[in-house]
Amino acid sequence: AWSQPLQVTAVFDDGRRVDARRRAVYEVGAPIATVTSDGVVTGEKAGETTILVRYLDQHTPVNLAWIPSRPNFTWRGPEPRN
Repeated sequence: AWSQPLQVTAVFDDGRRVDARRRAVYEVGAPIATVTSDGVVTGEKAGETTILVRYLDQHTPVNLAWIPSRPNFTWRGPEPRN
């Protein structure tokens, strides 16, 4: 399982910055993850999803990807030519 907390900051016209994590609304694009009401994304498998974060009249998509750990992987790219 994996988890990732989101940071949601509202910036107002007067310059004030407010932590909006608990006031935002979250929508998950792919069923590989869930989001708690305080903005923590959790899932059970690798993959990609988009979380739509909405606060007041604004919305922002957040693209997330989890790649499984492959501790024995060795990169075998092309040989250098220069």
